[in-house]
Amino acid sequence: MSTAGLIESLEPVVPQVEKQRAGSVKLGLMESEPQDVTALQRRMESGWTPRFLFFWGHTPGGAVLGKECLSQWYPAPFTANGDTYATAEHDMMAQKAALFGDPQAAERIRACSHPAEAKELGRHVRDFDEDRWVENRFQIVAAGSYAKFSQNPELRAFLLTTRSRVLVEASR
Repeated sequence: MSTAGLIESLEPVVPQVEKQRAGSVKLGLMESEPQDVTALQRRMESGWTPRFLFFWGHTPGGAVLGKECLSQWYPAPFTANGDTYATAEHDMMAQKAALFGDPQAAERIRACSHPAEAKELGRHVRDFDEDRWVENRFQIVAAGSYAKFSQNPELRAFLLTTRSRVLVEASR
């Protein structure tokens, strides 16, 4: 099947809707699928053997889309709550700034041109609190990932091919 045909066949699978940041993001996983490290560890302790998909890097590698699209730094613009983000890293860092009441930092992050710059700006968010960030970051990243993959059909098609594999960023 062609990429266009695959994308067309998947259109009804993931609706083109924007999720509210304050609400819960339904990831479309079965309840038995682990959604965080703790749940993954519990499943593995009970005897489940996951299939991992390791990825690293964000640079498009040619004519065929690959696992580089899973990176927060992969260039895949999307819109969430009326704001446009160049990458999921831009979104994560802007949401981090918003969480800590730093709208100026959020604006600078949205406007910067590279995810490395967004990451650096995110390190300097005013009134940062590690405990609060740990409590909220999964939801922030999940909402951004939902927007990224639901608004970019080729990325969505690739993501759906991973099925129940555990996606692992294999950074150095």
